[in-house]
Amino acid sequence: MIRDYWGVSKNTLANELKEIETKCDADVYQAMMAVKSVGNIGAHPERDISVIIDIEPGEAKQLLDLVHLLDQEWYVARAHKRARLASMTALGQVKSAEQKQAGSAPAAAAPSAPKI
Repeated sequence: MIRDYWGVSKNTLANELKEIETKCDADVYQAMMAVKSVGNIGAHPERDISVIIDIEPGEAKQLLDLVHLLDQEWYVARAHKRARLASMTALGQVKSAEQKQAGSAPAAAAPSAPKI
């Protein structure tokens, strides 16, 4: 997700996270760093094979919740934003065309004042 959304491609996840640190929300960055630290044991078991930390079911859900949050904030929100902006752009184009068409049409006679 980091590579796709932020367009970074470094040799390690740690380097990719460093690359986006100042670009993303600080709270999101801290959460991703926490997940990275949990995942390092699985990603690099050769560093200390005597250390095994169990992940409880609730903790696994928290990890998945972060992935869901990133999906919502990075992809879903971006798609909704683009759709709303495209809708406004289209509305502006329609109204601009209507304005041009109204300006090129012969002027209607002004209504006369009512007779008293």
